[in-house]
Amino acid sequence: MKMIALKEIRDINKEYGGSPLNEAEMQTAIDMGKTAYKLIAYLWRAMLAGHAYSDANKRTTYVVTRTILERNGMAIDDECKIRMEKQMLKVASRPITDVKRIERMVKYAAEGH
Repeated sequence: MKMIALKEIRDINKEYGGSPLNEAEMQTAIDMGKTAYKLIAYLWRAMLAGHAYSDANKRTTYVVTRTILERNGMAIDDECKIRMEKQMLKVASRPITDVKRIERMVKYAAEGH
């Protein structure tokens, strides 16, 4: 599995005007993610439910998710984008913190089933 580095995530967030609030949780997410979906699930929890950055958590999450999926050979079509945005908003608005549940949501967003 091809990963993403904390510095890459920080740089993406910085492009959108954010700054770190809880990078320890972000590093833990990276360390815990043993598969692409699990990595994304931990990152969604950290950024969407945990607000790891001062601003642009959803935008950062979207770009990071696309980056990880594409690095691991998964195509992102328009339907996938729509599913991804909807699932991300669910995690952010409720907020959902159960990683297994988030992982299922990520898989659905990526695969459509």
